[in-house]
Amino acid sequence: MITDFTADVLIGNILVNGGATWAPGKAAPTAGYAVSLPGHEVRIPVNDPERAGRLAWYVASTLRLVLERTDRERYFGAWVDSGDICLDVSEVIENFEDAIYAGVAADQDAIFGIREGDVYDLRTGRWGSVS
Repeated sequence: MITDFTADVLIGNILVNGGATWAPGKAAPTAGYAVSLPGHEVRIPVNDPERAGRLAWYVASTLRLVLERTDRERYFGAWVDSGDICLDVSEVIENFEDAIYAGVAADQDAIFGIREGDVYDLRTGRWGSVS
């Protein structure tokens, strides 16, 4: 379980670095493409005084998905968009084409290229911010 203090430190890192990808007991991925699992996305306003508690609740309520054994590694993902901290559970897919297919099948707007440090807009087929 993540404490509010740990969540607040994590939020500080997300705000400074623009995002984070993590999972208990795993090193952060250095390659591949993160594809969000549909139905597990949450937005927390950056200025919400309860943001640490909300992040801790999100991690506790979705931890089983991250730890579940599947054929793909799963991680928590976080990034800042339009004044919100966005959270999701993502699968990291090694192959770009497979990641595009999975993202489209999951009705996602974009996938995140971990090595690239950027998003790939599935609607426009371009790297960079999502339109």
